[in-house]
Amino acid sequence: MIRNTCIKKNLKRLYILAIAAAIAFGLYTPGWTAGDTVKSSDVSIQVRATAVVKGDDILLGEIADIQAPDFLADGIAALELAPAPKPGKMNQVDGKRIRDLIMGHDLVDPEMRVTVPKRVFVKRDSQEITDALLKQEADHYLTGILGTDTYEIKQFSVRGLSVYPAGSLSLAMARKGELDNKGRFSFQLDVMVDDVKQDRLNIKGKVALYKSVVCAAGDLKRGTLITDADVRIQQIDIFRKGGDYLTALSDVDRMALNTNVSLGTCLEKDDFKPAPVVKRGEVIKLVAAKNRLSIVTLGVCKEDGYVDQPVMVENLQSGKLVRGLVRN
Repeated sequence: MIRNTCIKKNLKRLYILAIAAAIAFGLYTPGWTAGDTVKSSDVSIQVRATAVVKGDDILLGEIADIQAPDFLADGIAALELAPAPKPGKMNQVDGKRIRDLIMGHDLVDPEMRVTVPKRVFVKRDSQEITDALLKQEADHYLTGILGTDTYEIKQFSVRGLSVYPAGSLSLAMARKGELDNKGRFSFQLDVMVDDVKQDRLNIKGKVALYKSVVCAAGDLKRGTLITDADVRIQQIDIFRKGGDYLTALSDVDRMALNTNVSLGTCLEKDDFKPAPVVKRGEVIKLVAAKNRLSIVTLGVCKEDGYVDQPVMVENLQSGKLVRGLVRN
């Protein structure tokens, strides 16, 4: 930023010196109309009592109304008088000091009509970053992490925010933080004005992430074999609740609760165990098959049986105990 300012100042000095040299050597004869010679008394510089400036320096053209021919007016307007206030701030400058600064420049001579009030109030133009722009950057950051999931920013804070010079303002990602399992996030943004870094902001916040999970539709007891009527899908903030929640009704198919749950409880994998397909004492079919030959008889389960798991069965015809696999 310092290097850019120095370059601008040097260019302004070269511009002013070029005008002065052109006038001194007769290469340029400014006039109100083509061919007329300008008189110093025809030049008027009237400084206003209040003015707003944009850059790091107070330029005469920003605080005064200048009447002069052709680019002589541009040269006078480019004269630097003093450092400008900080963005958004105002300084009071003594009129005599301003007059002395004006008269001390090569392009100004005593015959020019220079009017300066007793005091001049100079304010530096500025701009602020809106909450909407910062929230937009936070949304962009979170979308990159959460994708299309539904979320809501619950807490949001910015450290380092200030007032900035006028110009083309933009924000650039400086450091991407992490989103933890509690929904807390942080990242840093660089504030740029006309592509020059002005500041670095620290952004922190907390987000709610909503997902559809399986919840109890009523009070359910341990051992309950879950049916569609026992559960429902509802959205919760998984960062607030935590846990390994089930997200589809099919996740509880053929499952039994291994704990008591109350109405509205969000259900996790650990809340369930596989439900027995056949229960102890239940009469079932016994099928013995080999090649294309099969024999079917009845038996009594001696224990609860689960799909694709072995179970002990008493053959009602022979009275013998046999072990077989439970099929759906």
